[in-house]
Amino acid sequence: MLIWSQWRRKRVLLPPHRPTSLPNGYESERNSFLVRLAEGDPAVRAELIRRLRAVGGITTAPPVSTGPRRTIKEMLNKVSDYVRQREEREREAVAQARQRELDDLAQRVMPRGKR
Repeated sequence: MLIWSQWRRKRVLLPPHRPTSLPNGYESERNSFLVRLAEGDPAVRAELIRRLRAVGGITTAPPVSTGPRRTIKEMLNKVSDYVRQREEREREAVAQARQRELDDLAQRVMPRGKR
């Protein structure tokens, strides 16, 4: 869901599972936010987003990986190892295909009984 702020013309992206308004029991708090917004309070936007997250029970997402972090150098080394292994497999496949071709050619040129 995309909510437009009329005062600053900035977009605030809120996923559909996040509440976009305070529940019914919070009229005074909601009115307080509206008054502060109308008065141009610069901190009301951040505070309102923080409050909506708290009311909706939304926590920050856990990190994607809980394992040890890798450095760029480690990742680049892994990539080069992978590329090297793939090239070796491709060379082996080409060599095996070439050997099969030579074996087939040898069988056509020299039948089994004449070897």
